Amino acid sequence: MFKVSIFDQERKLFEDLASQVSLPGAEGELAVLDFHAPMISLLRAGRISVDGKYLPIRQGVALVDRNELLVLVER
Repeated sequence: MFKVSIFDQERKLFEDLASQVSLPGAEGELAVLDFHAPMISLLRAGRISVDGKYLPIRQGVALVDRNELLVLVER
């Protein structure tokens, strides 16, 4: 499990532990799992999946570091 925090311009949309997150990366779909390598990626329009729960987005950026995922999105 790793910590996931998702924010838009106004508020926190999600913050909890997760075992898998799928992201609509600018170059294709990304899957983040426990102890993922550090990464920064732009996100395109699509949906984020956190353990089977979905969140539609227009664009954003994702940062993975030290077993945490931080996602800043525009909805």
